Amino acid sequence: MIKVIQCIKDHEKVFCYSQPPIRDIIQCLYFRTGPGRYIGEPKAKKYYQEFLQNGDHPDVLDFHEAIIKSLEESLNKSVEFNVIIENEWPNIIRSVAKNHNLAGYQYFEVYCYAEQISFSGFYMAYYARGIFSNYQRDIFKDKFFDEFIEECKRKLDPFCKREDT
Repeated sequence: MIKVIQCIKDHEKVFCYSQPPIRDIIQCLYFRTGPGRYIGEPKAKKYYQEFLQNGDHPDVLDFHEAIIKSLEESLNKSVEFNVIIENEWPNIIRSVAKNHNLAGYQYFEVYCYAEQISFSGFYMAYYARGIFSNYQRDIFKDKFFDEFIEECKRKLDPFCKREDT
């Protein structure tokens, strides 16, 4: 199923937030299952329907901890959130599948859930960096202002007064 998800991603099909056409899913299933492992149209439609019926991904709660642990391992290797969902997602799926007996459609659920967490984490980190950068700039600015005040005090210049605004 990892190859199928990769096929869908390669064709820029967004299946986590919209419904890709069944023919695209069938095509990816057909071409990516490998020699001797044919997934017919009825089974492909079954996976597709199960995925659509579980659109809110309630089954993800069963393996939430495994997904989070796998994401955490990637982050501990200094892999950023945006890189995780682009490059590390097969490892996340394999890690979850190793400890849980996933149905075909659940591979998609694991991917979509990990993608959602990764995107949320990416945006939180992005905004946190901006806040830190602004905070750091303000401290740097205050440091120079404080040095200026100290220099004025040393010179005892009566015109150097800190004006509170």
